[in-house]
Amino acid sequence: MKGVMIFDNLNDLVFSDVDAELSKHIQKLAMKDGLLEGSFFGSVEQEMDKNIVMQLFSPLIASYKVMQAQFGNQYKYIESEDGILLVFDEILNYIAISICHKDEKLDAVQKELSLFLIFVEMLFGPSLHMMKRDISVCCELCSRSDLVSLILDKWRVLSKEQQTYLVEAVERLIINPDITAMCINMLQEVLEKMRHSHKDETYSHAFLLVDTKLVALYSSRNSGHLPKETLLLLTLVTQVLKTSPLPSKAEEEKKKAMEDEFFIPISPQALKETKLIDEKKTKDFLF
Repeated sequence: MKGVMIFDNLNDLVFSDVDAELSKHIQKLAMKDGLLEGSFFGSVEQEMDKNIVMQLFSPLIASYKVMQAQFGNQYKYIESEDGILLVFDEILNYIAISICHKDEKLDAVQKELSLFLIFVEMLFGPSLHMMKRDISVCCELCSRSDLVSLILDKWRVLSKEQQTYLVEAVERLIINPDITAMCINMLQEVLEKMRHSHKDETYSHAFLLVDTKLVALYSSRNSGHLPKETLLLLTLVTQVLKTSPLPSKAEEEKKKAMEDEFFIPISPQALKETKLIDEKKTKDFLF
């Protein structure tokens, strides 16, 4: 069970990335409180209702804000009776909550949540409200909100497989100096071609990777220094985009809307008549 949620200053859910187990658990709680009608079949594909999530978490978030404003002692984490750990953090008055089993180490969960907020800040800046209805397309593959989820998932995998991501470092691949010089010259030519073909945009940095290892980095003369945390994030982005990500939520909603728009309902009688006509044509063809 694992998930991350972000709530704005109105307690509205602006971002959620939860696995199937946590989604099922939240829907069971909603049914227990009478927020969901009917029986629950445990469907993995059933999507959480943001309004229901908001109603479930609003008392907790309100308590968090009271403790912060009146006593200056907001929650850092909470352990529930059913064995769930909730870790809290903030970014620009938005409250982020990481949810997992209490068996997981608190330090590791807090570190993951802080890294997640760094990813959010780098991709959205001060415009966190854009996460609420993010239909922007990033790199023609997914929205920025989807990209945040994919980056977090990739970091979870790489932090278990490679020590460099566990200590948040950029590993450099040491090769022959002549080959390194050739790579830098190639990156310089790439930047020049990008400037000529995209004159409306500014390109200042280029880097070459072998898997997750840095081979060469080139920065133009008038550009600022590229921080290592930005380079680490860009490395994660390249790892995400080189694979085929899932379709974005915006594309799925658009496709669903188009299907609903061109759907023509057929009455049972018309369906029966169509079936009889097809059977008659088949018999005429055979005989």
